[in-house]
Amino acid sequence: MNEQLESLFNESINLELSVAELYSLFGELFSEDVQFWNRLSFEERNHACLIQSGRDSFWPVSRFPVEMLGTSLDEVVKANEAVQAAFTRFRDESLSREDAFNVAYQVESSAGEVHYQMFMEKKVETKIEEVFQRLNNDDKCHADRILRYMEECGIELRQVAI
Repeated sequence: MNEQLESLFNESINLELSVAELYSLFGELFSEDVQFWNRLSFEERNHACLIQSGRDSFWPVSRFPVEMLGTSLDEVVKANEAVQAAFTRFRDESLSREDAFNVAYQVESSAGEVHYQMFMEKKVETKIEEVFQRLNNDDKCHADRILRYMEECGIELRQVAI
């Protein structure tokens, strides 16, 4: 595996784990939404495991669907840095529940997460793609689910600086 692709795998796994940690923090900070955040955190950890298992099992035999990863290492790195910055801000400052939902929506709409979502929603072309989509199951559409939950709770969608 070339160094660039290995870095893309590692950064993609780290991004999923960083998002999981951010959502766990949101669950701790906003108890009224703890089940929602814990579910998303669990799913993000599953995404990381799926990418890692795929890398370890399918990449060596040239069967890993790389379109599941972001197309640019720089985009994934920037997305991961933004998630880590958001984690630090929410941990250290008194930010609102509304901010948490808006940040989560922005994270799920970021380049690093969108590629994964697009792969999981695309029409299956190979058996390997079918396997990955089945393993992912219903752990998808996070941006849509966050938006629906926000609407149910009367939380306004707005841009939040990360």
